[in-house]
Amino acid sequence: MLQRPTIEDVACLAGVSTVTVSRALHKPGKVSSDTATRVHAAVRDIGHALNTAARTLRQRRSNALLVVVPNSGNVPRQGAGGIAAAAPAAGQTILIADFAQDASREAACLAWLRNGRADGVFLMGRPEDDWSAVAPLPDTGWHPWY
Repeated sequence: MLQRPTIEDVACLAGVSTVTVSRALHKPGKVSSDTATRVHAAVRDIGHALNTAARTLRQRRSNALLVVVPNSGNVPRQGAGGIAAAAPAAGQTILIADFAQDASREAACLAWLRNGRADGVFLMGRPEDDWSAVAPLPDTGWHPWY
């Protein structure tokens, strides 16, 4: 199995420290344009990709939103499309969960919220849909929105 290129590999190739690589990639105004150019060239040359799992652990944020529907046939298409269109600009990834009125699937999806795999939730459907499984959301002040 091939090893993924690391930030250390980028730093070595660019001739800078790992801190400088991080600054060049995430805070470009903190390094000179020459350094930023060398870092970005090294990233491109070795095919380095951000390790989102590590970033999630470090930031304690997943940058993911869970869109929950009780049955995919009931998804309000315009609302889901609006969320999907706005999410990337806000640095968010969308996870879509279809409960299909299955209690075990509902519990598994809601566990994503409790264990930090999603930072927020959109509950999509109709007011008459059964949202009883979502009532015990974590103590975050979240409320169903129809």
